[in-house]
Amino acid sequence: ANETEEAKTATVKLSTTAEVATKEYVVTLTQKAPAAAGSLEMIDKVADLTAGTYYMAGYLESYSYNQKGETITKDWSTCPYHNWTGKVSSGKLTTIASSYKNGSLSSDEGEVALMDLVAVAGKQDVYYIMFGGQYLTTTSYTENHKLALKATQTEWKAENNGKGGIQFTATDGTNSIVIGTAGAASD
Repeated sequence: ANETEEAKTATVKLSTTAEVATKEYVVTLTQKAPAAAGSLEMIDKVADLTAGTYYMAGYLESYSYNQKGETITKDWSTCPYHNWTGKVSSGKLTTIASSYKNGSLSSDEGEVALMDLVAVAGKQDVYYIMFGGQYLTTTSYTENHKLALKATQTEWKAENNGKGGIQFTATDGTNSIVIGTAGAASD
């Protein structure tokens, strides 16, 4: 998450104590020189998180939902990390299932995006999340799935998640939106 003389350190956020991942729930990894194989390292505690360039991911091995009275289960056990692609669709972060082994992140579904955590001056563990010169923001603090990339800055507080990993919370002073809650009842 910091720059070194040799390369950038990228970090992806993980919402569990397993290896590093990517998807709708947030995860953190660190990568020196994004192109270098075998150099990713999971960051799953706020104490290890700093401003810098990261992969943002969540962790989810399976997901069940009801469709027309039938229970459908998606199995991601071989690719449980869900990395952000840098896109937002219908208010949700667009992610791809990935695997993480021996310091390397891989996916057959496409490319993952590096995003920037920019420290908010004077506030501990508070960041702006940026991609492509825009800020990750929410258009509602009372409804889920209202994320967007805009010129509007939104402050995200990094916190350790009780289930493992790191979560980010944005608040308007009364209501809050959380990204990164692995195993949450609502995605």
